Amino acid sequence: MDGNGTWDNLSRYVAMDAVVESGTVVLVVFVGNDPDQDRAPAMLPRVSDPFAAIPLPPHASTANNAFARARGMQRAEPTLEQFLYRHSAVYAWWRVYRALHAKDPMSRLQRKRFQSELRAFSTVGAAEVPGLAGATGEALAAFVRVAAARGDRLLVAVAPPSFALDGPTTARTLATFGMDPATAEPDALHVAVVDEAFAAGATTCDLRPALAASRASGDEPYFRFVGHWNPTGHRVVAEAIAACVGDTSARESAG
Repeated sequence: MDGNGTWDNLSRYVAMDAVVESGTVVLVVFVGNDPDQDRAPAMLPRVSDPFAAIPLPPHASTANNAFARARGMQRAEPTLEQFLYRHSAVYAWWRVYRALHAKDPMSRLQRKRFQSELRAFSTVGAAEVPGLAGATGEALAAFVRVAAARGDRLLVAVAPPSFALDGPTTARTLATFGMDPATAEPDALHVAVVDEAFAAGATTCDLRPALAASRASGDEPYFRFVGHWNPTGHRVVAEAIAACVGDTSARESAG
């Protein structure tokens, strides 16, 4: 589901755990911007008490599928725009051009946010990587403590953004936002976040190898013009997570 970084998803987990009967929690950390959000002030109060009474967010999952209702409340794109968004390269180019050249304050703010997040995928932002990964590591350590106190098994899956699966794509993305493509560094932040997850004591599932292998085979796991998993990507991720869960179960049984 959409989240605002690891801290906010920890609050969602504590709230949802009271109504969702499951002993296993899968947390997906999106390296594209979760570390940047983890470093910023959390939108929800940060959890310190694993048994705190936290109101269930209006868009959290319940038996009557509040997820779908929340999605329906968001602004719906016109039908033609939805079609073009999925199928038209010209429309995709126009959206990018509009986003890069619009003069209104919101567009400028969004450009600055993207550039800030992209610094960690450039050698220009190499000095920021330890702090970004450390912020996520701190949140993951809290997540591990809270899940253990509540008796749940936690699996942390670390997911790369589409543009960071290979150097050339990272370089093109940097160039799009006016950054030097020669400074592309697609791996550093991802490796640092995976290391932080292990250091936090989390059972960790690195999704990058499976997604990279899918792209290398020609079976593209991301939408072409949107940085989200397409149906192929969801299948690849589901299989990777299932394999990680299976490995964990096997280790626990052997232990």
